[in-house]
Amino acid sequence: MYIPQKQIGNFNPLTIRNDLGKLWENYIIIERMKRQEYLRSVANSYFRRTYDKKEIDLVEEREGKLFGYEVKWKKERVKIPRDWTAGYPDAALEVIHVYEGRTN
Repeated sequence: MYIPQKQIGNFNPLTIRNDLGKLWENYIIIERMKRQEYLRSVANSYFRRTYDKKEIDLVEEREGKLFGYEVKWKKERVKIPRDWTAGYPDAALEVIHVYEGRTN
């Protein structure tokens, strides 16, 4: 996880920021890590990107299984990437996004 120095001091309203997706992604990943620590859950965490730049923002390997998390700051619904379901048919994938002001 990398947060550029210029983002740390950027207290502009969310409505005028151009980095909401990065902020939301970092927030969710940090909260997942805190949750794992609190529950004393052992998990390996990864980032997945294919050669054609398709990404899964967070992949957790725990209990012998893969759990993917796609984090988006969008108003439209997000589709599950086909290459994830084809490449890892037994893995779970959860999409975490803001939709009409609510988190799902």
